[in-house]
Amino acid sequence: MLIFRDFIKDVARIYDQIIARVFYVKRNSGTYISTSARLDIGPKVGSKVKRNIFPFLFGKGSRIESGAVVNSWVGPVELGENCRLGINAVIIGPVEVGDNTGISLNSFVCGENRIHSGTEEGLLTTDYKTKKVTIGRGCWIGAGVVVVPGVTIGDSVIVAAGSVVTKDIPSNTIYAGNPAKFISNNNGAK
Repeated sequence: MLIFRDFIKDVARIYDQIIARVFYVKRNSGTYISTSARLDIGPKVGSKVKRNIFPFLFGKGSRIESGAVVNSWVGPVELGENCRLGINAVIIGPVEVGDNTGISLNSFVCGENRIHSGTEEGLLTTDYKTKKVTIGRGCWIGAGVVVVPGVTIGDSVIVAAGSVVTKDIPSNTIYAGNPAKFISNNNGAK
């Protein structure tokens, strides 16, 4: 019985992914989405959270690698042209990423906070609070970077691997650390 239940759950997940790719993704030519990438289209009908018509907007030449998760439960996710979302990276909307930006493997970019309340039964999610994350053009977000809700990262920014971005980052700079701190100007920026 347990195997049958798991089989039914797997079929439902595959169905959700097909529906997401056909009806909820607006993408231009040359866009690649790995078959093992997960596109979460949002809560079920009847939920308090409003769905967008096109929760995923992927620009021309954008690439979403295997194991990546893109979630639009509480806000749209927009990738500009020639963006790269690395292996096992996670983006939870609302997030907007500029053209020619790479988000490396195992990174986490989130525009949502869940508001929890503790009860005798445990921790309950009671509401969502969203603040849009904006990442500029020509940026490189290194492996394992965490970007919290409400952050704006300017154009031509490099964020070093393992950094935690908690505040806005101006254009043409390099940041690293936890929390991410200014390292130098990005002199290679055009």
